[in-house]
Amino acid sequence: MKTITEHKAFNRTLASALAVPFILVIVLFIGFFWQLTILSVNQWVYHTDEVIKQVRLVRNHMLNMESGLRGFLLTNSVEFLQPYQRSQAVVDTEINKLLSLVADNPTQSNRIVQAKDAFAIWRKYSEDVLLRQSQEQPISVEMHRDGYAQMEAIRTVLVDFFDTENQFRDIRLADSERTIQTVIFIGSLGMILFGLLLAILTRQQLRQLSRLYGESIDQMQQKAVALEHTLIDNKRLLDEEAKARQFAEEANAMKIYFLGMVSHELRTPLASIKGFATTLLAEDVEWDAASQREFIGIISEEADKLTELISQLLDLSRIQAGRLRIETKPTTLSEIVTQASAQFVSLTANHHLKIESMDKLPVVMADPPRIAQVLVNLVSNAVKYSPQGTRITISAKNAGQMVEISVRDEGPGIPPAVRNVVFEAFRQLETTKEHMVKGAGLGLAICKGIIEMHGGKIWVADNTETGAMFVFSLPVLPGNSWQSENEPALASV
Repeated sequence: MKTITEHKAFNRTLASALAVPFILVIVLFIGFFWQLTILSVNQWVYHTDEVIKQVRLVRNHMLNMESGLRGFLLTNSVEFLQPYQRSQAVVDTEINKLLSLVADNPTQSNRIVQAKDAFAIWRKYSEDVLLRQSQEQPISVEMHRDGYAQMEAIRTVLVDFFDTENQFRDIRLADSERTIQTVIFIGSLGMILFGLLLAILTRQQLRQLSRLYGESIDQMQQKAVALEHTLIDNKRLLDEEAKARQFAEEANAMKIYFLGMVSHELRTPLASIKGFATTLLAEDVEWDAASQREFIGIISEEADKLTELISQLLDLSRIQAGRLRIETKPTTLSEIVTQASAQFVSLTANHHLKIESMDKLPVVMADPPRIAQVLVNLVSNAVKYSPQGTRITISAKNAGQMVEISVRDEGPGIPPAVRNVVFEAFRQLETTKEHMVKGAGLGLAICKGIIEMHGGKIWVADNTETGAMFVFSLPVLPGNSWQSENEPALASV
């Protein structure tokens, strides 16, 4: 009996001893299987990221070609063809690379093929347009409309493609997360069973296994936490990328708007100049001296408008590039106002301009012509937005180490909600049909750039009365030099 009992005990011990490595092998096999599953899912996520990255690259090349072509057609400047030509050289290669990435997905492959075919049509259109432009042949509206329709079709296909890939990515990320959770659960369960078997064999093995089990759980939890942080970081990066994409799209829209705005602002005075010049050159009509002088005066006025627009565009580009030349020197506000007085008179012919006394104000460090330009822009802005016959007031006050100059009108004013955007380039407030305001929306952006390059600030202040009030500050000359009390105050215009 004892022998049989010992034999059974030996068999149980042997069975337990054999069960330990057997279960361990099973657990390791399951863990290896799920590890391969995780790698497979992650590879699909990586593949999807590569596809998304490639479709963005293809889209950007197409946008560069489209915007470059439009810029060249509007300005006839070969500088706009540089992005067109760079993208044209590589876009076919990038499209083929994208096709190879989605070769395993017939739906996505068909979309890229559709986009490629539409782009081929658009490219033929662009080559025809450039050929006509080089030969100075007219380009019909229908050609432009067909080219725009093809590019819109390409955008629609790429948007559908991009949305589908994002859905794939979300699904695969969710699969990866579920797989990881399953691995953690099965791994934990296997370790528990393994620990129980070791506890049957020896208490010492149980202690050792318990310690190893605890360490393994901690490591898995740390990995789970690290993975969770990684997923959070990935989501944050995706959000940032979406914001960057939105910014790029807004920038491209602004560029297209800028080209359209500039072409419109240039076309109007050029049409007047061309029309009156053609009228004067007509051989079948003889104009008297008064009519000729009137026509030439109109041509001169329209040429001045062109000169002003081009000067504003050049100033804005220099400001944005940090190349606007500012030469500050000690000067008084009265000297600056005097420089701008001639332009004030012509601008405010239908308004009452009041310039309050600027005696006893500190000498400032400024570039007089540039600050005079700021004042003229602000007065011009006030004239545009205030009714005829109303008052425009220029005043200044001491503010410690700065002098604050304000221009106030009696127009409709500026709502607080849009005060932060009025200084952006190409921005204009909405007006009523009875009070339409023309312009490129560059004046206030130039004012902001000039004042900030002087070390000052410009803002829309709260006005207790009706109308808008713009205020800007200039630094005082160190030592607090003051204007002479004998210097005469400027009178109202």
